[in-house]
Amino acid sequence: MATKYRIGVLGSTERGNYGHGLDTVWQEFPNADVVAVADDNPTGLSKAVKRLDNPKGYADYRHMFKKEKLDFVSICPRWIDQHRDMMVAAAEAGVRGIYQEKPLCQTLRQADEMIATCEKSNVKVAVAHQTRYSPVLTQIEQLLGDGKIGRVLEYQMHGKEDHRGGSEDLWVLGTHIFDLTQYLA
Repeated sequence: MATKYRIGVLGSTERGNYGHGLDTVWQEFPNADVVAVADDNPTGLSKAVKRLDNPKGYADYRHMFKKEKLDFVSICPRWIDQHRDMMVAAAEAGVRGIYQEKPLCQTLRQADEMIATCEKSNVKVAVAHQTRYSPVLTQIEQLLGDGKIGRVLEYQMHGKEDHRGGSEDLWVLGTHIFDLTQYLA
């Protein structure tokens, strides 16, 4: 019999919500069971509990970590002001892995704290940069690696160029650009 993994979901309605499906992705895996969800917004929590097939709901993720023994958590909010505290709390609670919405955090100091806590607790972290796994980019990476299309000399990338321009576009979409630049370099 396959191992069933206990999953916790951290959301924050009206403060980044549940990211880009980081809450519902677990429903695609038969050996993953979402057993708990935390959201400090009562309406958002109620909707998440329903959307995720009725796991136990918590108004505070710290309380959830005290009550639940979880294998993995999704830290879903797109707003980054809570990412550091959520990740540190998850690692200190003994989870095995964290699936984190991008961008990771606000500062390098926060990143260092998050990494140190996760390394100390032997927690694996995956940041949701799924764009790099699109078939087209995988093929480009292979062609670059094989030397079939030369080497990258310059990157020109653009955001949505709409009302989200400026810092919001940089935080929300720029993280993909930085990830792809590093990935294809």
